[in-house]
Amino acid sequence: AGFNAPIAGVFFALEVVLSTTFTTSAVSLLLLSAVVASTVSHVFYGGHTAFHFPGYQVLSNWEWIFYLGLGLLASLVSIVYTKGIKFAHACFRGDVASFKKLSQLPKPIHPILGGLCVGLIALKLPHILGIGYGMLETILEGKHFPVSFLVMLLCVKLVVVAVSLGSGLI
Repeated sequence: AGFNAPIAGVFFALEVVLSTTFTTSAVSLLLLSAVVASTVSHVFYGGHTAFHFPGYQVLSNWEWIFYLGLGLLASLVSIVYTKGIKFAHACFRGDVASFKKLSQLPKPIHPILGGLCVGLIALKLPHILGIGYGMLETILEGKHFPVSFLVMLLCVKLVVVAVSLGSGLI
């Protein structure tokens, strides 16, 4: 509802939160909750989007090649995202040999370790905390950041989210 994209929220909930596929019985409940959340959001906040995009115009048909490349890159990032979450879950379950000792710790310690990892990283890179609305708004307002910084931020955010979900922190 926050992004004004309720069906995308359903797929996110199925794939990331519930780790199931679209064929499960949870789909009808998720669709219902998405419709209710979207309706409530429209009633209280109106029909505007989460971000205010500056006016943009396609100047050349060649730009579509870059959009295709960006879409392919985003699909690769999404694969890394889901694989990273599965890997982090496997680490905390003890399925990965290097992290066998994690499974021997009591379960309530896992979120503490995840939070410790996130906190230590956030001391050096506070941009990773939260949903990222602030950073996106800053970029959309026209402030320029080096591409290397944005790529590093993306990579670190992927790791932090995987650790958070794998440890049971969120």
